[in-house]
Amino acid sequence: MKEQPEHTEKLDKAEKILGHEFSDRSLLLTALTHPSAAEGHSISDSYERLEFLGDSILGAIVSYEAYHAYPNLDEGGLTRINVGQYARDYVLHMYLFPFTSRYISPATHLADH
Repeated sequence: MKEQPEHTEKLDKAEKILGHEFSDRSLLLTALTHPSAAEGHSISDSYERLEFLGDSILGAIVSYEAYHAYPNLDEGGLTRINVGQYARDYVLHMYLFPFTSRYISPATHLADH
């Protein structure tokens, strides 16, 4: 999704909070765009594909940590640690939700563009 004038303030604020200037702000806009706000646009204009990638990376991190933290658990025990996405959900809600809930664009904001 191409950056529109109404996105600029939110993107500027997000960059300031993150302490990082994006060379490609469309990536930041995509990361902050709810699927309902991307209706009528390309599937890649919402955060869903990035969420898939992030979940996969986070899953690998959780698996790595569990593998090293519980050396006496077999495959089944290690699998149970990940069941229900317990570990990933904890990380997402503790660290990401407070930020994203303030900056994800509501459907009514971007749907018309």
